[in-house]
This record gives sequence, C-alpha cells and structure tokens, in this order.
Amino acid sequence: MMDVRGRNGWFKYDSWDVIFLTGSDEVHVNVYSKRTGGTPPVMICGTRGEVEALLQALLDKVKVHP
Repeated sequence: MMDVRGRNGWFKYDSWDVIFLTGSDEVHVNVYSKRTGGTPPVMICGTRGEVEALLQALLDKVKVHP
C-alpha cells in the first residue's frame, strides 16, 4: 500500500474521491486513509483546468522517470 504525507504526517493511502461543486468550475480531489469523514488528509482544490494540469504534470513526470 502506498504511503502519503498529509497534514498530520504519514498515512497509508486507501481511497480517493472527486467532488465537482454545483454551479462552479471548482473541483476537489480528496485522498483518504482508512478513516473517512471530516476533512481528508490531502485535498487538492482548484478549477477543473488547474486540477487537470497538476495531475497531468505529475503523471508526465512519473512516466518519463527512468
């Protein structure tokens, strides 16, 4: 299982979700440990374009690294 660093230290990644705010271009990507509810340990918030650009840049870096 993958390790992730969040606001309160390291945790074991368990799940994620994506929330699209109604009437807005804002997107929230939430990354959870096994404990859910409340504020997730990692939140990525921004416009759809900003979030897509960040995730694509991360994917591009992972793919090209030897």
